[in-house]
Amino acid sequence: MRRSDWLAWSSLALALGACTSVIGIEELEEGPKPGGSSSGGRAETGGRDGSGGRAEDGGTSTGGAPATTGGRAETGGSSAGGARSTGGSPEAAGESPGGAGGEGGEGGSGEAVSGEVRGKVIDFWGRPVPSVPVGIGELTTATANDGTFTLADVTPPYDISLVVDNGRINYAWVYQGVTRLDPTLQVETGLAERSNTTTFYSDNAMFGGENVVAIALGGADSSFFLRPSGAQLTTFPSWSGPANVEVTGHGLWWTESDMDTMPGPASFESYGETEAPVAFVDGMPADVRVDLAPTTVPSVRVQGTVMRTIADSPKIAGYVRFDDNAVIELFNESADGTNFVFMAPDLPNATVLAVGSHGDIFTGPYGVAAEAFDGGGIAITPPEAVALISPASDAVDVSPSTTFEWTAKPGARVLHIEDKDFYQGIYVVTMDTEITLPEVVGGFKLRANAVHTWTVETHGRAETMDEVTGPDGFLDPLSDDWEAPRGPKHGSPAFSFSQRRAFQTAP
Repeated sequence: MRRSDWLAWSSLALALGACTSVIGIEELEEGPKPGGSSSGGRAETGGRDGSGGRAEDGGTSTGGAPATTGGRAETGGSSAGGARSTGGSPEAAGESPGGAGGEGGEGGSGEAVSGEVRGKVIDFWGRPVPSVPVGIGELTTATANDGTFTLADVTPPYDISLVVDNGRINYAWVYQGVTRLDPTLQVETGLAERSNTTTFYSDNAMFGGENVVAIALGGADSSFFLRPSGAQLTTFPSWSGPANVEVTGHGLWWTESDMDTMPGPASFESYGETEAPVAFVDGMPADVRVDLAPTTVPSVRVQGTVMRTIADSPKIAGYVRFDDNAVIELFNESADGTNFVFMAPDLPNATVLAVGSHGDIFTGPYGVAAEAFDGGGIAITPPEAVALISPASDAVDVSPSTTFEWTAKPGARVLHIEDKDFYQGIYVVTMDTEITLPEVVGGFKLRANAVHTWTVETHGRAETMDEVTGPDGFLDPLSDDWEAPRGPKHGSPAFSFSQRRAFQTAP
């Protein structure tokens, strides 16, 4: 999970009269959630799946290995359908189903055709997730090493479920009303967590006063951002998936603007990259060195408007996003007005993004969108979050027959139910606005007689489940950090989440 998880507990804590000052990007931890019975919260370490994050100004550390704090609780909730197996994972038979994940395939637009579902499960970074049970009704199987699976004799539209349970997290995902026979099912996380100890060197830069130095790492499996307060900083980047990855380091030095009308940088003093990609090995130390000797850095003036529908907590931010997935935050500030202007570096293999948001990022509703600078003015319209209808706040005796209802808004809708005390819950991906808790493969259930929170997210601007289950997945680049775009997808992201409500499941 990611930033949203501890925010959910923060919201719940506020409802219970507690408070928390924890902010930032966090990493998953094993077993019970720390502080689960009170204010909750996690250290600001990592991102959605531990793959990156940021270190705060002044050199505080982030990341690190997940703490082992015990096992998860028994789950409870809706019953699962089906015990008939279709033969298990294709890998078990020595074959890979192939053709999954969007290589042509059947389904898509047009008339529904019965046939064999050949799909794929991927994580936020687009990597295959193996050994995941998948089910459609009574048909069950498991994903192979390449994340693919096959289920025979299926007639669209159909509901398909899977469970990511690695002993540290336990989450069910249900995709409702799927129409294509080659679906890609995207989950937030599911691979092994990794971390190392890295020393960052910012050679020839100046620190203090109006000087700001930022370093970002990017690769196929992670991104990481920090603002060191001195020429050397040791911290703990984290990622998920392969034990060995390569990242490229980018360093940027600028002086801050003192103009109230123009936030962020005033002038750019230097930009540098690592001489070659840096090898990160799980548990092994690494060095990242960038030379920031003063040099000419071309810049552009970025201006535009943000059209908000929520007056609460308006913000504007500027980012440089590199093709290798590294992201440098130039500024992130409150903005009462509609118009904005800021200076940004004009760097090779990079895009300047303006990000506008509205709403309360701690309790919801909240919406955020980003647009790339292409030389002209930028118009940003943060999405409006759905409004929750039922069940009411602090409802009790919630069961599989309870109706969850919300208003309609554009984009893929995700009902997200989270256990208050453990890293487990359910995500229902749907285009509907009224559902009951669906059946899940393997008998997954929400914990009985336990407090949960629920919210509804929207990702992107998809209009059909055919789009949602396309080969690139549906999770929005802004859904990981909620402010900075991350991950392998580039473009014009948009993400929102509703107010959060608490409920208690039936005994």
